[in-house]
Amino acid sequence: MKPFLIYVFLYLFLSCGNDKIKDNAGNLISYRDSVFLEIEGNLNYPDTIWGAKDTWIKALGRLERHLKVENNLLEWNVKDERQINMGENVFHFIIEMWKRENAKLRTGDYKLKYVEGNRYVVVPIVEGMKSVREE
Repeated sequence: MKPFLIYVFLYLFLSCGNDKIKDNAGNLISYRDSVFLEIEGNLNYPDTIWGAKDTWIKALGRLERHLKVENNLLEWNVKDERQINMGENVFHFIIEMWKRENAKLRTGDYKLKYVEGNRYVVVPIVEGMKSVREE
């Protein structure tokens, strides 16, 4: 009986790993009990996202909690969709979008513009306007 209890304890101990991840404010958050966010279909088609706009907004907001700006680039601390209880296609679509935005920022022809919450957009630098790098 004693070896059985040891195995049960080890199983429970090892399966309850630390599932918390820090948000951009340094708070530890667990998404274990959160709703799994998934959108079926090709996210490159606007109709797919529009058809699941509520899920899209929640997924984007969940990832934005882990987004910060460092050296005029977008950075995030989430490495895997399982960390935030999200479907693989949604997670990778948003991360790839941010990577494309960073590529634009690295050219020096674009800058970040704060929108709200923790949302930023990348806009072209118009001649006569100061670059983010110059500020």
